[in-house]
Amino acid sequence: MSVMTRIAEKIPSFPHPLRTPSGKQFKITHIDSEKVLIETGRTPSIIKIPASALEEAPNFLRGKGWISIGPVQENSDELSLDALGRSRAPYVAPLLELAEIAEIDRSRPAKIRLKASD
Repeated sequence: MSVMTRIAEKIPSFPHPLRTPSGKQFKITHIDSEKVLIETGRTPSIIKIPASALEEAPNFLRGKGWISIGPVQENSDELSLDALGRSRAPYVAPLLELAEIAEIDRSRPAKIRLKASD
């Protein structure tokens, strides 16, 4: 089953509230086979998360254990979901958690890993 399908099945209605690993609230306002649209901030702005970023995530996470969600220093060998999410990682991570594909360690710095069952 695709990641997008798994996410859509978990959303009872729109907008659907979620929180980033740092605790900031955002809302899923639309989902289809090509994208997820989320609304962020007090002065709402819409961010588009391409389906490809979500569909590639399980393979990206596979075999890596815990990796950082946010950016890492350029000269570091540390892996980050930010490389896949292209600065959308704080929103991609909770979507993967909603789909029960990944789990998040919300302590700082926040980390993510593929769930053991996948």
